[in-house]
Amino acid sequence: MTRLARLVAANTLALMAGNVVGLVLSLVFLRLATETLGVDRFGQLAVIVSVGGIVAILADLGVTTTLARELAKDADAAGAVAASLLRFRVASAAAFALATLALLPVLPYERETKLGLAIALIGVFFTTLVSYPKAFFQVHLQLHRQVALDLAQKVLNIAAILVVVLVDGRLVLLVALMAAGNAAVCAGAYVLARPFWHASLRFDRERALPVIRDALTLGLVMMIGLLHFRSDAVLLSLLKPAADVGIYAVSYRFLEQAFVVPGMLMATVFPIVARYAHAADARLAEVLNRSLQVLLLVGSLATLLILTLAGPAVAIVAGSDYEASVTPARILACALPVLFVSPVFYNLLFAVNRQRALLLIGLAALLVNVALNLVLIPRYSYNGAAAATVASETLVFAATFVVSFRTAPFDLDWSFLPRAVLAAVAGAAGAAAGWSVSPWLAASLGALAFCAAALLGGAVRRSDLRALLSRPA
Repeated sequence: MTRLARLVAANTLALMAGNVVGLVLSLVFLRLATETLGVDRFGQLAVIVSVGGIVAILADLGVTTTLARELAKDADAAGAVAASLLRFRVASAAAFALATLALLPVLPYERETKLGLAIALIGVFFTTLVSYPKAFFQVHLQLHRQVALDLAQKVLNIAAILVVVLVDGRLVLLVALMAAGNAAVCAGAYVLARPFWHASLRFDRERALPVIRDALTLGLVMMIGLLHFRSDAVLLSLLKPAADVGIYAVSYRFLEQAFVVPGMLMATVFPIVARYAHAADARLAEVLNRSLQVLLLVGSLATLLILTLAGPAVAIVAGSDYEASVTPARILACALPVLFVSPVFYNLLFAVNRQRALLLIGLAALLVNVALNLVLIPRYSYNGAAAATVASETLVFAATFVVSFRTAPFDLDWSFLPRAVLAAVAGAAGAAAGWSVSPWLAASLGALAFCAAALLGGAVRRSDLRALLSRPA
């Protein structure tokens, strides 16, 4: 394995380790929040977090990913562009926060939820700015700095809920403390980015405008993708009581935590994909194939674990009042294999500047998702929302796969697919053997059988394991 590959592996492993710790911290926060707030008020918090998350990602407008691409092409020349894009980011964050604030009076939420949303928008502003230095961490393969920021955010969130437990359990106080934590993490992000770039708001019109146009196109793609990914929770909050939103939020948390994995890998790999695609480097195919293979295996294993452990996992992280979250969690788990591999294809399309294709795919997926939710939520509530997510994410995968091969074809290693299927079948058989005894035994046997079949069948190579465990040169 080359030095670059080892650095990618080291950064991915650092992200994985950080996210294991982050997962534990998130689950601690989830348990404290569900017990402290109760089903109804936790549902209100889920609405606030969902809407705030949508605003934060919409306000990005594609800036972070576009900056990472420009830095990957020429880190020295991109310094002026970075300053201009930061000013653009500050303006967009403020504009989206204020626009959402203006919409609050017409939203069909309770007074406490609206007040919490108004306070959360302050935190959203800082959250949007926090993501900006990530481009520098990506390009310089220093993603452990991002891990430190993410963990700091989670620790501050736990501190916030502990304060609320000690005081009076008010939802508004929790939201305010979380917003203050966002501001503190924002300050830390720019301190950690100083070795690579000194923050500046100077605007170079000539350099910035072409990049901003690209960013806006990507931003529109991201907006549509986000609305597609989050429309189920928003529509559920509009069509069903807050308690249903709380049930769905618990089940959706497993999907969100699992989806961190492809985000970690692609955050590390994207600058390399952009660089190789820009230079027409033959090594691009190898990077894409290995990314696909890793993500398909991990996504399949994650599906197996959630299907077998959803029951006890919900009881541990949320308590017996949220037992209804088990079924939607299992439904959502079926989307993980396609959710894991889709980012490889849409990152490739962006790397070769094919954002318009992504835009059309996103629009189609959004329309399908909204239509399915409007049909399924009134009758099946959170279970219907989960089924709509699985169907629409499968559509996104199929479309990005077809379009990427038409616009940016590469030599796909089809021989890997039967090996991955063999591992999945072995894992399912192992889980079935232990199911009658306990979910924990089913998960253990299933995971063991999956890993053994992946190694013996050649889906995972021993050389890969040795290289991952070696230190980067």
